Amino acid sequence: MAHFPGFDVGSYPGDAVFAAWAKSGTYKWCGFYLTSPCHSDSKFTPYTGKAKYLHSLGLGLAILYVGFQKTGCGGTQLTRAQGFIHGMDAVAKCRHEGFPARSVIFLDVEYSRGPISTEFTDYYRGWLAAVLDSQTFQPGTYCAKVNFNDVDGAARKEYALHGLPFGGPVFWIVLEDKLFDPFTAEPTDCGISKASIWQGLLDTNQTQGGTPLIVDLNTADSEDPSQSKPAAGVTGMGYTFEEDIIEFDD
Repeated sequence: MAHFPGFDVGSYPGDAVFAAWAKSGTYKWCGFYLTSPCHSDSKFTPYTGKAKYLHSLGLGLAILYVGFQKTGCGGTQLTRAQGFIHGMDAVAKCRHEGFPARSVIFLDVEYSRGPISTEFTDYYRGWLAAVLDSQTFQPGTYCAKVNFNDVDGAARKEYALHGLPFGGPVFWIVLEDKLFDPFTAEPTDCGISKASIWQGLLDTNQTQGGTPLIVDLNTADSEDPSQSKPAAGVTGMGYTFEEDIIEFDD
């Protein structure tokens, strides 16, 4: 299986930093954070409007949406209806960014001690439903390996409710391993056969092109994990639906 090293960093570090890192040729893709309820522009430097630039540097993308969590951000507001609203927001943000149809949006599901709650399951399934109902984008899930079985089980039920064969969502698995090497490891080496991305090192100091940055390191089965690049021969970044954007208070 092919494997492609990538990195992600929560705040956009600037065009010059990305240019230096891309020019080094070490990493093939990067994380792309959508502005979202638990990843607001007031707390993180946004990636909004940067997809075309990152593609021009030759980088693929893994698109992330940080919605409500079992505990912490939004933990008291977990309902299927709220998940559906956030799923629609993720779809609208991807349309606004110009991502092509079939791009994968990864919902960030942070580590949970013990089983995921019924309330979070409802929220998660609502988010999946909205993305599936869009018939435009594909749902993905970023989650800790320890929570995979619970998350996968919830997803299976939602796909069945939609009358769909269970082929997804696409999984980005988190399992920190001090011996992780993004240049030799394959995603499934994390121990999850469905993993398309494995995030194996967190908050790692790296220097590329003479430019230091603290990043998380990953390996993926594609150089563009979210299938975010326009098809060959398509000019521009596709369509833009500015009126569809949904904003949330911090």
